[in-house]
Amino acid sequence: MLMGRESLRSTRSLSLRRAVIALLMVLGVGLLVQGLWIPAKAVVAQVLLERAWEESKALGGVPVKPWAWADHWPVARLHFPQQRESHVVLAGDQGASLAFAPGHNPQSAALSATLGTKVISAHRDTHFTVLRDVLVGESVALETEQGMRSYRVTQMDVINVRQQTLEIFPEGEDALVLVTCYPFDAVNPNGPLRLVVQLAAD
Repeated sequence: MLMGRESLRSTRSLSLRRAVIALLMVLGVGLLVQGLWIPAKAVVAQVLLERAWEESKALGGVPVKPWAWADHWPVARLHFPQQRESHVVLAGDQGASLAFAPGHNPQSAALSATLGTKVISAHRDTHFTVLRDVLVGESVALETEQGMRSYRVTQMDVINVRQQTLEIFPEGEDALVLVTCYPFDAVNPNGPLRLVVQLAAD
């Protein structure tokens, strides 16, 4: 009788261990799938953005949404020749846009305008990580449906948005300003510091 009880306990203990192991395996697979889903979604989004930009250029700048429910669309491409990088630029610089690509501030000059200051923002830990390696004097190209224009970095400043306002070029000049959070390795993503890169047309 005692042996029977011990055998029953042993069987129950083994079953419990198997159930716990199975549960941990299911949770592990779930976390792995979730971890892979975000990068996979980002890759697919970039492919769709590239396609929408090429289609928009072919149509002479007609807005083409990268996917049906998107509230943004490509309006330009930024080229960083020295870093061998380029990024599609989206209309608008709200969170939904910046999650996928740099965004154009709609209150600044139109990206296709020949005069005025155009402002483009992006996250420091994604698309504008490239600004970590950009130096004064380097060239950056802005491609719109009207063609390519070259700009040269003239100044790089760090400002505190709680104490300072963004100073930009006069309206009579063709200029570009790139803005991202700073520093690049900050633990707090919502800090007040911004890196402001000013560029003048070549």
